[in-house]
This record gives sequence, C-alpha cells and structure tokens, in this order.
Amino acid sequence: MSTLINPTKLITYFPLHNLPLHAPTRFADLFLTRPRWRPEEMTPFLKGLTRDGDKKEQDKLIAKFVRVVKEKEGSWWYPRRTG
Repeated sequence: MSTLINPTKLITYFPLHNLPLHAPTRFADLFLTRPRWRPEEMTPFLKGLTRDGDKKEQDKLIAKFVRVVKEKEGSWWYPRRTG
C-alpha cells in the first residue's frame, strides 16, 4: 500500500513578532504568501495592528486591505486592488 502526498501543501510558520507592524506591509506579505485566505485563517495575523478587542478598528483595516468574496465553499479574503 502506498501513501500519496500532495507536494503543493505546505505549512509555513509566521511568528507574530516577525510580522511587520505597518498594516499595508503586513497584508502585502500575507497575500504574497497565499493569494486568498479564509477569514478565520488570517484573523490571528491581525493581532497587534489594533488595540486588543477593538473590532471596529479591525473591521476598518479589513475593509481597507481585503476584498471579501463569498463563494460556494464560503467566504474568502483576497487582496484589495489599489490604484
């Protein structure tokens, strides 16, 4: 019996202290790593960009840097196109 391994699946560790504190740079870096994210996957990486628990400020950042697309399999976050 053989086991198939998908070589395109890769887990990358992003320690929070290594992520940029500058929001545009952090979002750019994350979207360079993956072109789309599930909201629950990216949310932990937003820590430190706003005061803890400040949902309103976090929502503003998301609106500024993320394009939310609802697809059959759920919501995905894509980078917002800026001119």
